This record gives sequence, structure tokens and C-alpha cells, in this order.
Amino acid sequence: MTLKCLSRKAIELRGNAHETLWRHTRHLHDALDARLVLSNLASRTGYIDYLLINWACVPIEHALERAGIDEVLPDWERRRRRNALLTDLETLGVPLPSCAALAIDSDVGSLLGWSYVLEGSRLGASVILQTVKRSSGPEIARATGFLRHGDGERLWESFKIELNKINLHPLAITMACTGATEAFQRFAPLKSR
Repeated sequence: MTLKCLSRKAIELRGNAHETLWRHTRHLHDALDARLVLSNLASRTGYIDYLLINWACVPIEHALERAGIDEVLPDWERRRRRNALLTDLETLGVPLPSCAALAIDSDVGSLLGWSYVLEGSRLGASVILQTVKRSSGPEIARATGFLRHGDGERLWESFKIELNKINLHPLAITMACTGATEAFQRFAPLKSR
């Protein structure tokens, strides 16, 4: 996309960054949710599949760090969830998938767009945790660090404060929408077996 096209599109994306991101990516969020049948998450196989779908967090977090996310989200260390995901997969005896390198642009909009997807997935974790808790397997109950990560820390609220800082910057909102779209596309199901 050329800069001229980006500028024209940016004019259309003026306003509240959160609302614009939500509207722009809702169909992608819905498509991802459609792949996750909540009742299946109470089974070992269903839960492992869920964790493997979230493996995309690993290269995204690494790329965000290389791009300077800690300058946009100073509490990044508290937000990072890849270690919890690794621990959960290891607890379940799942071999760790490969992790292809990823590059993310270092502009504020891109960083916030990619982070929007990660932070949004944390919001859905409490609902998923309730389903997983109904699992009869104690092994699964011990492998819920990813779902519990950040519980009670109000990380979504503090993220939205940072996101609101680009409300008056249409080009940053455009870049955030592009970044969020690319992030959603990284969450493709991996086979656990």
C-alpha cells in the first residue's frame, strides 16, 4: 500500500482508536472464536489445541520486544505471557512447535495494533478458564498459567490508556488496524498430534 493510499485511508480512521480497531477486526475475532468450541476445551486434546493456537504469542512477543514495545507499554514485563504458555505446554508433555522469526514495524500504531490482539486474548481467558476448570484432569488444572496470567492486574484498562493516546492520530490508527489484522492472521490452528 502506498503512502498516498495510507493517508487517504487514515482520514477514514479518525477518532477513537479502540472503537476503530474493534470495528476493523471484529470479523477476524469472530472467525477465531468460531474455531474455539468452548465445550471442547474441557478435554485434554481440546485444551492442547487451544494452547497451540496461542503459540503465535511467542514470535509476536519476541518481535514486539525487538521493535521497542517497552517504550510504548512501560509495564511490558508484566504483560508478557510466553513463559506461562511454555510452562503449560511442558506440563502437558506437548513438544514445543518451531517459532519462525517475525518483524514488526516500530511505529507506535503498529506496536499498539499487534498488542491489541494479545491484550484482547487475555480478556477472553477468564471465560475459557471457567470451562477448563470443569475438566476432570488434574494435569490440565496445573496447566492454566497462560489463562490466569495477569488476573486481577487491570492490564486491559492500562492498555486502553496507552491506546487512547493515538485517538487524534489517524495514521497511527491506520497502522494499528494493519498491525492488528496481521496479528490475528498469525493465530492459525496447529495440530497437537
